Amino acid sequence: MHRDGLPLTLWVIDLNVDPARLASFERDLDDDERHRAARFAFERHRRRFIVRRSARRRILAALTGASPRDVACLEGPTGKPRLAGGGPGFSCSHSGDVAVLLAARDERVGVDVETLDDSRVDVAALSGFVDPLAIAEVAALPAGGTRVTAFFRWWTRVEALGKATGTGITQWPDAVLPASLGVEAELEWPPLGGAGPRWRLRTFRLASSHLVTVVTAADAGDRADAPVVIHVPDDLGTIPLPGGSAPGAVEASAA
Repeated sequence: MHRDGLPLTLWVIDLNVDPARLASFERDLDDDERHRAARFAFERHRRRFIVRRSARRRILAALTGASPRDVACLEGPTGKPRLAGGGPGFSCSHSGDVAVLLAARDERVGVDVETLDDSRVDVAALSGFVDPLAIAEVAALPAGGTRVTAFFRWWTRVEALGKATGTGITQWPDAVLPASLGVEAELEWPPLGGAGPRWRLRTFRLASSHLVTVVTAADAGDRADAPVVIHVPDDLGTIPLPGGSAPGAVEASAA
């Protein structure tokens, strides 16, 4: 698929696969990835790594016409990946047994997915990234679902924006995400009084268990109201390409 015809697309991957199938995924990996997989102390972490790296290779292979083994990626100074030789922009994230890959025509993209888990809420971690007024609002919420969603709404924005810029948002220590930021918003970052690049942020749920934020460059050419196409492969041996309606296994709804 030519990158100019690629809609903003999110693949959602279930990393909890049958152990009997793991060898088929591992065959997609290169030697460095296999060595990295072997260093994991726990089998579930090894499995998740193998499946998400294989899925990345298979999705990018489907988009570029290459074979999974021939997909070559490079990393920038801060770890932002890109296809060697050019091609669609992409960003990856994982949380527990769910991984996501966002692909777009423009390389300036970022995604973060987080499990809505009360035990992982750390409101203090938002300090320095988010307006103190917004942090105070999250901290004042009672423990439970509303507080969990509010925390991860901000945290996924921090992570996804850092990936999209390719530099992380800590490069601008005096700037924080504004408290007025909605679930769908446009933002200048870094804030340079109108001279900085603008980004489009969209935050939504995946089913009831995960929260996702997608960030794209506002001038990338996508319509402001263009939906994120979501694909949930039933079998990683057959990667669905963008086009038509997305499968209904995962429902995206405003967070």
